[in-house]
Amino acid sequence: LLAVGAYAAAKPDRSSRIHPLVNAALQANVAKVVVDGPDRSVEWLRRRLEAVASAALAERDDAGIELRMPSPNVVRAVITRELNRVGEARLLGESVAMDCCPTSMRSADGVPWAVFAIVDRGTLRILGSAVGTLDRGVEGYSLAARSALVWMFANRHAALPWTSATRRADIVLDDGGDGLGALIANYRATSAAVEFQSVTGAKRFGSLLRRYAGERIGRVLLRPSWAVGSPPAAEGDEVFTRADAAARVDREVRLHNDAHALDRPVGDAGGPPDALIDLLRFVAGGPEAVEGAA
Repeated sequence: LLAVGAYAAAKPDRSSRIHPLVNAALQANVAKVVVDGPDRSVEWLRRRLEAVASAALAERDDAGIELRMPSPNVVRAVITRELNRVGEARLLGESVAMDCCPTSMRSADGVPWAVFAIVDRGTLRILGSAVGTLDRGVEGYSLAARSALVWMFANRHAALPWTSATRRADIVLDDGGDGLGALIANYRATSAAVEFQSVTGAKRFGSLLRRYAGERIGRVLLRPSWAVGSPPAAEGDEVFTRADAAARVDREVRLHNDAHALDRPVGDAGGPPDALIDLLRFVAGGPEAVEGAA
């Protein structure tokens, strides 16, 4: 009976347990270590991460607490997760930025036309674009979303590096009463909503476009300061109808996208994430948006 009892006793728990402070040090430094060593082996990254995390822990004043690094396999797992996250972030559709900005193209009455664009952060591709005015944000973003949906529908069978899931979207939001804020609030209330943040700072217009595309999209010059008032038109300035402005934006966006070829390895996803399609359809005006735009 004693022998049976000995075998029946529970085995001691030998699972690796990381102190929360150690885990926090690893998580706080793994992204920087991976960025600083893009071509390094996982083993090199492991040693570097352990050194950086240990140095951070040594600066703490936690008397009586033994803070040890976990096993090499555990640290490698932390690094592998970060490498996978970085790789996923570079895929098409993982994160998108929606922005609008006045341009140097003016209408006949001197008002600058604004470009509305949906930019993919990972590939720097402009998924959709449209021309309008800042005071009609719902319309402008709707047309840009329809443009993105049409491109996605036309390339639904192409082998593109789509991400498996869309993580977040950001949108530059006017503080006027055009209904855009209500649209975003309604989307956030849906059950399948991704993280959708609004950008409302004083210098918001064009901030995301300039970050990912630069000060211009080809011949389309971005003029973010004109959002609060454009200078008087000079004699001889070119005047654009909305159709002419849209044609120029379409051409320059195509050239921009040609310069950012989708040459990343194809991901596991067979097409665009459902969450991205749902988001664009919501902004565009409903599930029938892509059919109507086509």
